[in-house]
Parts: sequence; structure tokens; C-alpha cells
Amino acid sequence: MKVLGIDFGSKKVGLALGDTSLKLAIPWQILAWADNASFWDKFKSLVAEEKVELLVVGWPLDLRSQMTPQTEVVAKFIEQLQNLNYLVEKVDERLTTKAAKKLGHLREDDAVAAMEILQTYFDRHE
Repeated sequence: MKVLGIDFGSKKVGLALGDTSLKLAIPWQILAWADNASFWDKFKSLVAEEKVELLVVGWPLDLRSQMTPQTEVVAKFIEQLQNLNYLVEKVDERLTTKAAKKLGHLREDDAVAAMEILQTYFDRHE
């Protein structure tokens, strides 16, 4: 099954693709975030073109596993995804951006962070 990893940010949404049979995530795209029809049309088109069946969204918690103001923002984003009838799983995204920067992909941090989120999902569901 095709899976889309999502690193949601206030300005950008990083995307990574993977497949449950391979259990391997790769950075894919970065979309500028705008809660408008243009963003949602582009997002839905990408999901349909790739035949994605599951969305894995990074769940932002602080280092003490507590919710943050960003957690509430991501919760609203997840609600929008579910209202569009997407199947959504949450994955703890702590330290994924730092891991992405360590990989040296400074221009594509959001897509690499999405890859880290998706790979975490695969690794936990072996």
C-alpha cells in the first residue's frame, strides 16, 4: 500500500512517499501551506496521482511528551484530512527536523523530516 508521510508546518508541508511492502520512505515534495482551495486541490491531486491509501502525519510533542500550541494546529489539519475521507495515522515527530538537518538536506528539510516521520511509522509497524 502506498503511504504519504507529512511534516506539517505553519508555512510549508513536507511530503514523503513510501510503500508498506518495501518499508522505505523517500523525500518527495514540499508544498507551501495555505488553507485554501488551491492548496487542497493540489494536495488531493498528488494523493490521487500516487494512489496513496494512508497518510502518516507527524504529531508534534515537546520533549516531555506534552502537547504544544503546534499540536493543536496539526490536530486541525488532521481533522481536515479526515473530513476529506483520508485514512490518517499520527507519529511522534520529535527530533525529525534535527535529524533531517543532520542529513545535510538544508533546502529540503521539510520533505526529509516527512521521510523521517514515515520511516518511523514503518519501523514501528514491522
